[in-house]
Amino acid sequence: MSRIIHENGITLEEQERESLTKRAKSQQELVYQYFVNVDGEFTAEHLWKTLMPTAPLTSTRRCLSNLVHDGKIEKCGKNKGSFGISICKYKLKKEQHEKD
Repeated sequence: MSRIIHENGITLEEQERESLTKRAKSQQELVYQYFVNVDGEFTAEHLWKTLMPTAPLTSTRRCLSNLVHDGKIEKCGKNKGSFGISICKYKLKKEQHEKD
């Protein structure tokens, strides 16, 4: 079985990597479906608390980055977050949703 070194230095077996990749994609789909089904603008913190409170906040942020990169959602402003810093708000990209 081949071993792969993850970007943060952890060595993963191929099967472990596939499992983690599958979980990340399902988290991303969960976040995207929230945008599709709930009209509004949301921060990473809101989505994390609402959808994936047991996952790291960084996982939610990664989902949002991937969805922006895929053209499915877009940044639409900023709010003050729980930690007192300015955080981005996101919304569904309407023209992309119409294609799906």
